[in-house]
Amino acid sequence: MKINEALNELKKLDSELNKLFEKRAKVVNSSVKLYVEKMTLPEIQAEKAKFAEARNAKYLTADTEITVCLDKITQLKARIMARNVELGLNKYIIELKMTRIELSKLMEIVKGERYSMFASESSDDIVEQLKISERIKELEDCKAKLDAKLQAANWQNDL
Repeated sequence: MKINEALNELKKLDSELNKLFEKRAKVVNSSVKLYVEKMTLPEIQAEKAKFAEARNAKYLTADTEITVCLDKITQLKARIMARNVELGLNKYIIELKMTRIELSKLMEIVKGERYSMFASESSDDIVEQLKISERIKELEDCKAKLDAKLQAANWQNDL
């Protein structure tokens, strides 16, 4: 299995895990509707107990499925991380993450509102003056190169 295939498998497992979390939450929040007009108190109590028993079983099943899925994700991520270290890709992964963070923060600055003491100075003027757009372009280029390196390595190397 190539690293890229393992990463795709991780995406599937993450999606499955989210569905399992939703399933467990639905079980916890489920309720029973009883038409008590024609039921005796012992019948009502028996129905409630039966519902609670079924809900507990469904909860334990969902909880077990979540645990199994989490274990698969953990094992696969550990294998990928170990292989990335062996191949020396961990440095590129960290650089890519830091580049994305910096890009995100610069984009917040560009999209945010700025106030200037000078009526003639617009937000765009400030961004241009500080060369933020140029820095964003540099970081986007860097991100694209790092991403391309990682993609190539992920397709070429076995897990």
